Amino acid sequence: MPLADLASSAESFADATVEFFGNLSAIEWGPFGLALCCLAAMQLARAWAWRNVLRAAYPGVRIPFLRLGAAYLIGAGISALAVPPLVLSRRQNMPADSTIASNGDEPEIADPGLPRQPAIESDAG
Repeated sequence: MPLADLASSAESFADATVEFFGNLSAIEWGPFGLALCCLAAMQLARAWAWRNVLRAAYPGVRIPFLRLGAAYLIGAGISALAVPPLVLSRRQNMPADSTIASNGDEPEIADPGLPRQPAIESDAG
């Protein structure tokens, strides 16, 4: 990478950082806090459901909710931070004209609200 590109990239990053923190002050913290509380409640409800699944699978074992809930929240947080960059990097490496075709042997999942797409015929024999 040429030094000029590195300098312009660093300058662009610095400009974006200043803009981000400038926009951060425009957040209304009441609704944002409420949204975070709802998100935490949803994740803890999912952890409680997994605790019930584990209790049903292992009836004689005590499943502490605090450890399970903490592990679930940590896993959800890591997934939220680590998975999106991986997905984006894979999408950027895909060719623009890439398509996924089915040979008709796989089960089809269709949304009844969408029109059915015609099958792609294969010339391979």
